[in-house]
This record gives sequence, C-alpha cells and structure tokens, in this order.
Amino acid sequence: MSYLIQLPNTIKSLAISLDELGITDLAWKWGDVQHVIEFLKQNDFAILGGDVYIIENNQINTTYDSWYINRGPGESWYDYINECEKKTIEYINEYHFKNGDNYCYSLVYNKEVGSFN
Repeated sequence: MSYLIQLPNTIKSLAISLDELGITDLAWKWGDVQHVIEFLKQNDFAILGGDVYIIENNQINTTYDSWYINRGPGESWYDYINECEKKTIEYINEYHFKNGDNYCYSLVYNKEVGSFN
C-alpha cells in the first residue's frame, strides 16, 4: 500500500497478509477485492496498479504479474480515480476468469495531496 490509511476492520478482516513473503502489505481474493476498490474510490484514492499472488498448498507466492495505470496529461484527479477503478476491475476480472480462484491481488494506491482538481 502506498498511502497509510486506516482501512475499515471489515476490509482488513478479509485480507491475506503478505508478511511471509517479506512484504508489509495485504492482498484480497477476487470476491473481496471489490470491497477494497469501492472503499478507495469513495475516499478519493486512485489505484495506481497492483500485483497478483497465487495461493498453493496454503502458501502464497508471487506470480510476477501486475498492472499499472498512468495519469494522462491534464487529466483531473477525479477522472483518474474513475479510470483507475475501471482498469483495475477489468484486469482483476479478466485474470480471475482466465486463471481461477487461487489468486489474490494487492493494490497500490495514493491520494492526491494539495490539489483540488
């Protein structure tokens, strides 16, 4: 996570810790990550991208698959938030439908500071 915020306990309780990989972050299964995406958008956070992890034999490992969304020149923060949400949902849904349920997704997000776009 790229911005320190207090996620609601209902969202944190659904998360999978990445500590065993030496990563201080959280990831969510396909059905749960939708709640995180919604929370971030409602709180004006843009999802800059994310990483995909596989769960096999009760262990989590990286797939080295990821996505990112660049902000376009002159794009307002709120347009960027909407574009990030759309592309993140598309990527995660496509990944899930192609590869199945044994995957979880971490999100890299940030909030624009000092701008009122």
